[in-house]
Amino acid sequence: MSYYNYNEAKLVLGPLDAVAYSSNFSDGAQSWGTVGTTITAPASIAGESDAVLVAGTTHNGTHYALKAGVLKNSRKHTIKGKYYIDSSSPNLGQILIYAFNSTTAIKVTPSSSMSTEDAWTEFEFSFEGAQNEHLIFYMGTDAESLSFAGSTSDKFYLKDIVISQYDFEYPHAQPYFCENVGISLQSAIEPIYLAANKSTFDYAANKDINGSLSFTYYLTGRDALREFTINEKAPLSGSFAGLSFKSGYLTNYSFSFENYQPVRVSASVNFYGGLEGKFTPTRLNYSEVGGSQGREYLNYYNATMTGVSGVLMSNAGETAGQLSAISAQYTFNSRIDPVYVAGQVLPREIRFLQKQTSVNMDIYNPFLTDASQPAESSQTYTGELGELAFSLQTSGNVVMESYKVRGRLNSQNVSASVGRKITNTISLVQDSYQDSPQILGISGLNGGPRGNADQSIEISGVNLSNTISVNFTNSNVTSFEELTNIHAAYGCDKIKTQVPKEAIDGPITVQTLGGIAKSDSFDVLSPTEVWNA
Repeated sequence: MSYYNYNEAKLVLGPLDAVAYSSNFSDGAQSWGTVGTTITAPASIAGESDAVLVAGTTHNGTHYALKAGVLKNSRKHTIKGKYYIDSSSPNLGQILIYAFNSTTAIKVTPSSSMSTEDAWTEFEFSFEGAQNEHLIFYMGTDAESLSFAGSTSDKFYLKDIVISQYDFEYPHAQPYFCENVGISLQSAIEPIYLAANKSTFDYAANKDINGSLSFTYYLTGRDALREFTINEKAPLSGSFAGLSFKSGYLTNYSFSFENYQPVRVSASVNFYGGLEGKFTPTRLNYSEVGGSQGREYLNYYNATMTGVSGVLMSNAGETAGQLSAISAQYTFNSRIDPVYVAGQVLPREIRFLQKQTSVNMDIYNPFLTDASQPAESSQTYTGELGELAFSLQTSGNVVMESYKVRGRLNSQNVSASVGRKITNTISLVQDSYQDSPQILGISGLNGGPRGNADQSIEISGVNLSNTISVNFTNSNVTSFEELTNIHAAYGCDKIKTQVPKEAIDGPITVQTLGGIAKSDSFDVLSPTEVWNA
């Protein structure tokens, strides 16, 4: 009998793949397009079948195959698959992948990264795509030229193409340097009793196996799991020692720290559908988590508090607005409720209930004071709106991870003991989950804040993502569209909607997960006023 130590198993977590496209050339070319090439599917070579053959022509110019419109937005993407280059190709020396729309071309592949000949070779690349892009597989020469007089003997093959898209900074599963890991599985079964029987040996399941994963790990760099405190509705996939799960959701994420001590995170994930695979431990060294790349345990750096209803920290000898923090505790909790349908074992949907983030911080500064008043007039502002931000950095003063809680000042406790500094414990609780929205302008008739019923308008502002509702004076909007991925181009967020028939003159309000924003007055014009405008 074999026994396994903990260091012979590793935990890997990441976002569940959102597959935008998966090839199946056994049924044909799947609407792939060509320029200067021809396509044959299915095709076979070197023991592999169900591939697509891309062959050149005598066309003088560029030669490529493309999958049109496969990239729908500006999310992060991963493309992977297999390729095969025929060594008898007179011009073809490498395949170059580009993501392209009418204005932007993004080179996905590094030079010569897809140049192996006469062998099926796997590839995988990550990139950020622009809206409504096509994915193009160019024939390139050894010198990386994309334009040449082609030949029908130029040939390459593709197979098992999968394109995934993500909302996350880290689209791949990440290993975690854990101190402990626990997996719990719970079945939901009930005994079946027959009339006149007081006992039974039969049981029936009324739900699937529900599981939970709890673990504690050291922060050794940027924390990919933290993104799920913002996108808590995004499903997680994970594996531990060969056992894997899908459709997991982060329900708890917390840590505490003090100066010059490593930071340990405790997290919990609820998952459904049980575990798959076989217990096959693999050894994971610290270097695999980042030690070989210069990573190290992260230490607490500093913290600042800003905008507590117009008050700042009074801290002698330090810049206003900064804290001399001793320690802190950060906690994120998300309540979820699976919904089952009779006769099904997997949840039909996951309902997301309350979500809360909080931070408790011990500081040397004893009081919150009004910036316009002397320190001796300090007073408590419990219940007011505030913000706490703090960073974690390496020993080389490189900030690797930052956290922010924006919410209500829940409590403030001052304590003192002989021979020690006066300390203050601040507690901040956040129940909204992005910065407050702000409306900067409205573009309606002739570009101004006015328009008639049913007219399309655009609302510009900041922090307008995750919009819940748009309301005109005297009327609610039944539909609206967030214009995503435009902030870099316009410097703001935008919402597109129509003026309701019942709307009257007055401000427009937009509610997001961060709060409510109100515009200046919007003028609703009559048909005559529209004509005269």
